[in-house]
Amino acid sequence: MDDTDFILHDVERGWRRLHHAPKDVRGTMPDYVDTPVHLACQPDLVPLHQLYLDELAGMTEQAIEWWREIVDNHAEDGESLRDAARKAYAGWPAGPAAHETVVSVVRTYWLACVQEAAKLPPEAAMLPEDFLLATLDRARHKRAILVLTAMPYWPLGLDEKGSWC
Repeated sequence: MDDTDFILHDVERGWRRLHHAPKDVRGTMPDYVDTPVHLACQPDLVPLHQLYLDELAGMTEQAIEWWREIVDNHAEDGESLRDAARKAYAGWPAGPAAHETVVSVVRTYWLACVQEAAKLPPEAAMLPEDFLLATLDRARHKRAILVLTAMPYWPLGLDEKGSWC
């Protein structure tokens, strides 16, 4: 049994949803180009990305521990962990992604990526969803991906000027 068996969402479906969701917002923009699902971080953004990975590691463990406590609180005598998790998801549909640090880390580094990318020529920049998700190695960052893909949507939007907020 894996130590994350109480996280039940479909990771691949979550990955696809998050990868394509910004296209719903940007889709009408003439310069929007869909990107591959997996990318290397652009060299000029590597220092920021390393900071993100460091915070992501802590965020991941906090969110998983918090979610495990919620699932444990839903467990009844003799009930499987997966049954308790199903009950927990009824109250917390985003599962571990509902932890406050997840939204904080995602928003912080999404907006930082946008700010840094604006200083770079287009070929050296990255879309923020790629910076946050597509750059993660599926084996090395499995637990972080498990938490991030539980988000039903990216916790950001565009303001009236078309800027991320």
